[in-house]
Amino acid sequence: MVSSVALYEALRREQPDVLTVLCEPFPYLRHTVDQGNALPFCGLPVFSERDGWFGAHFLRVLIDRADRAPEAPSLTARQREALDALETLAEDPALHVRFRLEAGDILLLNNWITFHRRSAFIDQGVPNARRHLLRIWLSMANSRPIAECFGDHFGATAAGALRGGMRPRTG
Repeated sequence: MVSSVALYEALRREQPDVLTVLCEPFPYLRHTVDQGNALPFCGLPVFSERDGWFGAHFLRVLIDRADRAPEAPSLTARQREALDALETLAEDPALHVRFRLEAGDILLLNNWITFHRRSAFIDQGVPNARRHLLRIWLSMANSRPIAECFGDHFGATAAGALRGGMRPRTG
């Protein structure tokens, strides 16, 4: 887990050219289950700001899927280098924390200021000993405003707006 604010600040100080690229839109392929949106992909920046509120959004897997998809634009060499630089920086032990969740643990994160990923695991062969992870996305009534470019992906972008979910399929 790493603070996206810390990553932003480190890039601002040390690699401002990379930060400039990460503030531009990247193509994100929609989740395969998101069939209510007419667009097969959307363009989202990694770092953004609205009304003085910082926002960060990064799902490399969806960017890489878009890069391979014929219906989305391919990444430029500059974009690939910026994403690689971001991931390299996030792996710096001085900036991230690693931990292991145990049975009964609860972890709450604000995905607009935190990046996270899990490491590989091998599940147990015994059914009642297998990993059991429940994930929930909470849309808070006191949410921060997010850049308007996120409207295609999350719906509402204003402060306090409930957002997220998938649109119902029409037609």
